[in-house]
Amino acid sequence: MIDKLQQIEDKMLLELLVQPDKWNSLLINYFPPIVERCWIQIGNYRLMLHFIHECKSEEALFHTHRYPSAMHILTGKYEMGLGFGAGDTPPEKMATIVFDNGGYYDMTHIDGWHYVRPIGGPSATVMLTGKLWDREETVKDFPPLGPLSIQKKLIMLQWFEEYYRNRVHAQKIVENDKIKKGDWVKLDETSMSKADKRGMEKYFDIMGFVIGRDKNFIDVRFGSDRTKVHSRNLIFLHEDTKPKNLKIEASKKDDMNPDNWDDDKLDKKDMGDMSPDLWPDDDEDL
Repeated sequence: MIDKLQQIEDKMLLELLVQPDKWNSLLINYFPPIVERCWIQIGNYRLMLHFIHECKSEEALFHTHRYPSAMHILTGKYEMGLGFGAGDTPPEKMATIVFDNGGYYDMTHIDGWHYVRPIGGPSATVMLTGKLWDREETVKDFPPLGPLSIQKKLIMLQWFEEYYRNRVHAQKIVENDKIKKGDWVKLDETSMSKADKRGMEKYFDIMGFVIGRDKNFIDVRFGSDRTKVHSRNLIFLHEDTKPKNLKIEASKKDDMNPDNWDDDKLDKKDMGDMSPDLWPDDDEDL
């Protein structure tokens, strides 16, 4: 499950976060800790974003999950108690784990129990769940839960968008340190904020030619236009994705107008099967 969660984080999540209408929300306040949740269905899987609020250890709900799950703690100090047992009677706690600003774990056995509680303030987490198991609900007779306010939902989505955009930017700056004069690049729309995109829309899906760089700022020629782009917002085009068979008249060599280029689609890298509908269920882990 952790590998599936990481795939979604790396390949899909940032694009989903800028589409707030696709997300549902829930305020889970029937038992400590209070959890604010935004969630979206992705094939057979459900992705959940959480703000989990602080509570005392003896207050935290010891519970099972009715599905395999994987969690990523993004921020905050986070205590988890673990237990194991069939049925709906809580077993004794057998272990306690503390995560501090990061870490993944999964729960892939039908009889696993746990409680979670942040320490010293709220924690932000991401959770991926699979198909329901044939297991009774251990949390019973709780009142109906309602959604978050529209404003709170948007605040949550914006927080997670900023977190993951900053993560992508940090990775891209390192990856694109090798870009130099003479290379070919493309704008990475998914990594760009609204401010980054302003005035750059006309260059989307156009290959650009690097004509210089000053630290993290790269001078790129898109057609006859020259513009400066931060390296965090660029995709470096490898040898097999650079334009081939350029047809440019001698008088227009300096123009570098893409209208003179052969239509040459970018070869897509094999990024793995990112259709969660086709992912195998994790029954083998039970």
